[in-house]
Parts: sequence; C-alpha cells; structure tokens
Amino acid sequence: MSSFEPSVPGPKTILKIVGAIFFGIFALSFFFGSYYTVDQGEKAVQTRFGSIVRVADPGLNFKMPWIDNVTKISTRTQTLEWKHDGKTDFRMEAYSHDQQPAQMSVKVIWHVKGDDKSIRELYAQFKDNAGIATAVIEPRSSTAVKTTFGQFTAVSVVQDRNRFNSVAFIAVQDLVNQGADGKQFPVVVDGVQVWDITFSAAYIHAVEERMKAEVEVAKVTQNLERERKEAQIKVVQAEAEAKATKLEGEAKAYSIKIQAEALRENKDIVPLELARKWDGKLPITMVPGQAVPFINVK
Repeated sequence: MSSFEPSVPGPKTILKIVGAIFFGIFALSFFFGSYYTVDQGEKAVQTRFGSIVRVADPGLNFKMPWIDNVTKISTRTQTLEWKHDGKTDFRMEAYSHDQQPAQMSVKVIWHVKGDDKSIRELYAQFKDNAGIATAVIEPRSSTAVKTTFGQFTAVSVVQDRNRFNSVAFIAVQDLVNQGADGKQFPVVVDGVQVWDITFSAAYIHAVEERMKAEVEVAKVTQNLERERKEAQIKVVQAEAEAKATKLEGEAKAYSIKIQAEALRENKDIVPLELARKWDGKLPITMVPGQAVPFINVK
C-alpha cells in the first residue's frame, strides 16, 4: 500500500518565495511612493534631505520614493476665532479706554499667498499653516484688537461698532502683514469681525443707574421748561392787560381833555346836549323859585 506525502520545499525554493514577496512589496512601495496629488486650493513643498526641491501645483506630481518628503500648504481662506461656543469660553478679554473690562468674540479671516516664493518663505519659517497661525496670526491679531479696543471708551465702542471693526481690521492687517526686518509675512488678512462684546456686571449696573438718572433729569428739565414757558405766557398776558389798561386810561383822559376844551370854547354845548336828551315833558313837581327847563325867563 502506497501513501501520498507532500514534498517539502527546499531552502532555495523558500528563499525564492521570500525574495518574490519582498520584491513585490518593494515594487508596490516604489510605485505608490513615486507620486502624489495636490488638491485645488493647495500647494505642496517637496523636499529632499531637508532641502526644498520644488513647489508643486495642484494635480499629479512625482517624487523620489523614500527620499523626498511632501508638505502640503493650504491657500484657502481660513479663520481664527475667539468665541463662546456654549461649552467653553475662548472670548478675547480687553480693557476699554476708560478702563472697563470686557469680553468679546473675534474672528480673523486670512489666507496664505499662493505664489511659489511665498510658499517657500512660509515653509522655511513656519513649515505649514498651523505654524504660521500659532506664531503670527493668533498673537498679532490679539494684540491689534486689544490695542484698538483700548482706544475706544465703553460707550463709544458700543455706539459706533462699525467704526471699531474698521479700525481693528486695519490694525490687524498692519501688524500681521509686517514681518521681521520690515518684510511682510506671506499671508493676507481678509477681514476682522468683532461681536458679542460683554462688559462686567458692575459696569452694566452703573450704566442702568446712569440712564435712570438721565431720564429723571430729562423729566425735571422738561417740567422746568414747561413752567418757564407758562410763566412767560402769564407775563406777556399781564403786560398786554397793563398796556390795554394804560391805553384805555389815556384814551379816557384825552376824551375828557377834548370835552373840557370844547366847553371852554362853546359854553352853549351843555344846554344843547340837555335839550337833545330832553323828552319834551315838563316836570310834574317843581321846587319853588326854580326855572322851567330850557325856558329862558329873562
């Protein structure tokens, strides 16, 4: 009776199999490690032994496997924020010109310049987006916004929010874009937004009390103004009445004067007036010796 016994590969066969496996791995690694892709809105810095070889544009690019390294840098718009998200409070703290503490939400919108020179400079100084955000964008933006906030009083920063945002934007641009030795950093600040400005409870209470006081002062001033106008009206009325009385007295005096002068010039005016007013009836009773009216007995 015969039995089937599998043959055991010899050492040479095993070495060939292992070699084939390693060669396959090497070939796959070489193939997949010889190219890379760059998305739109990105640039890639290709380095060889730490030295920049080139800056790669979006698309398919090739490199030396295991030798070249690739660092991708985004040129898209990015944001850096200080805000309260409901769980944690990362709002920026600052003091106004009148020394009032406040917390505010701040958003800085920025992007990396897309030209090859700027990409090389960014990689050489900061390596990637996170590096320049930590070293430049965050500290310089914070300084610029706080400095700008300190130029406004608590009242003015609330009443003129648009102007405050405009001044803060310019300040962040100037401070972030200005690099070492007068050279500009390879980034652009696209916008700065400041909102949700919250002052201390003590200041808010003081403002409320001041507003109440101003309302009371306004009421008192309004009442005083009304009383002043009423008094002026009474004075004008009194002056008008006095003037009317004076004119009436002067008119009466002038009338009496005219009458007196008329009597002096014509003594018969009195009898004539009496005759005009007489009803033509003689008196029923007469005092003895009294003359009959309007009858000259001479």
